[in-house]
Amino acid sequence: MRIRNALLVGFAFLGLGLAQEFITIGSGATTGVYFPVATGMAKLVNDAGVGIRANARSTGGSIANINAIAAGEFEMALAQNDIAYYPSCAT
Repeated sequence: MRIRNALLVGFAFLGLGLAQEFITIGSGATTGVYFPVATGMAKLVNDAGVGIRANARSTGGSIANINAIAAGEFEMALAQNDIAYYPSCAT
């Protein structure tokens, strides 16, 4: 019984050591410039091998990205500097 419990605890800690965090990067339309940039950023994060997996998501653009970050939907996003600077633009 003790050996079984010890093995279960060991496997649990092993699983925690292999756990990865997932982040989503908001971009823009797939036909625009922001989506390939966000996809490239996700690839850099994934290739770094630091325990973080990233993916890029196509969105409606800067305002949608700022609102999604505020809502906790995205961890990162691309936005035009004027939209990011003026918080009253993001509604």
